[in-house]
Amino acid sequence: MVTLGLLTTAAAAGPADDDRKLDQHLRQRLSHSVDAAPLRVIVTVRPGAKQRGLLEALRAQGASITADFTIIDGLAGELSPAVVRWLAKHADVVSIGTDAPITVAGIAAPVSGTAANADYSVPSTIGLPEFDCQRTGPTLGIAVIDSGLANVPDLRGRIRAFRDFTQGGLPGLPQDPYGHGTHVAGLIAGNSSPTRGVAHGCNLIGLRVLDDQGAGKTSDVISALEWAVANRTPYGISVVNLSLGHPVLEPAATDPLVQAVEAAVRAGLVVVVAAGN
Repeated sequence: MVTLGLLTTAAAAGPADDDRKLDQHLRQRLSHSVDAAPLRVIVTVRPGAKQRGLLEALRAQGASITADFTIIDGLAGELSPAVVRWLAKHADVVSIGTDAPITVAGIAAPVSGTAANADYSVPSTIGLPEFDCQRTGPTLGIAVIDSGLANVPDLRGRIRAFRDFTQGGLPGLPQDPYGHGTHVAGLIAGNSSPTRGVAHGCNLIGLRVLDDQGAGKTSDVISALEWAVANRTPYGISVVNLSLGHPVLEPAATDPLVQAVEAAVRAGLVVVVAAGN
């Protein structure tokens, strides 16, 4: 009965709604009618839609729901093209976007001359004063959503928590097979001499969303943001760093990752996002 009721609701939406709710990648995929491969998507919905039976209706049609978000009104899953077309007509569905691949971008440049042997800190290099992570009370926590954190000497003793969202958010020992997250964490909070990070006394929370090749999914980044918001008090999280991203596939107003970042900011976190290298 749940499925029937939702199918009736979907039918009430006109066909003109179909394409407007899809990002450009999905529109292109669905234009190839012979392509029946499942689509990895993120669906944003109107408040209360999931409680009104949308999740049950999707599962009844064979959809695999991989994430039921609380930070945004949405879900992630693997859906057939037929189910995606059905959702696009549904009155409770706001947008359907690709669960886009997440990557990092890096630029390697040689350092030579006097700079190769110079003592420096990131704050002095970019003209910032030294930041005291304990000046307002308990040590400030910074969540690094990236490829993980390695327990290197620069960071040792200050990694308060580690979760691996490439494995569903499981807790574990710090690790970083790809290395990018550890590099970023060193710029943020490395405390070795002569090179120190911007906030070299702060605690770190490692939220791994990238695999050992530096690749990940948007849905895992949203889940990591969700965890950071939910656990900001016990771990003292005040700042979240995202040195990663995906191509623009839809307007910011409907982009699920943008919505999740904005929700984290509304919850009181400072979210720092790389604009490039």
